[in-house]
Amino acid sequence: MQLKHWQKILVLSSYAAVIAALSLTPAKEMPTVDLWDKLQHFFAYFVFMVLAYPVADRLSHKLMLAIAVMAYSALMEFGQSLSPGRSPSGHDLVANSLGVIAALLALEVIAALWRRYRRKR
Repeated sequence: MQLKHWQKILVLSSYAAVIAALSLTPAKEMPTVDLWDKLQHFFAYFVFMVLAYPVADRLSHKLMLAIAVMAYSALMEFGQSLSPGRSPSGHDLVANSLGVIAALLALEVIAALWRRYRRKR
């Protein structure tokens, strides 16, 4: 089933809201998670970019979306300085950005392989 453009935007916006809630919740109210912190950041933003990827058709627009997701990540890190018991981290920002870049690269490789496969059929 193919999602309509507005549905893709809705899914992406919902995920962004979840990221904001998790990023800005005061530390004492955060659930304890046993996973390594930087991997959590990497995978959260990897998924964010996977959800953002189908919103755009051209590579230039996908790159702008990747930059927007990384800017959102920076905004969330800044927002943590305003949240009790939280503090921004440059390491988290790097992990977030690497997740975005890894997702974009992986999806571009998959798309190229898919196009190649379809041409051969």
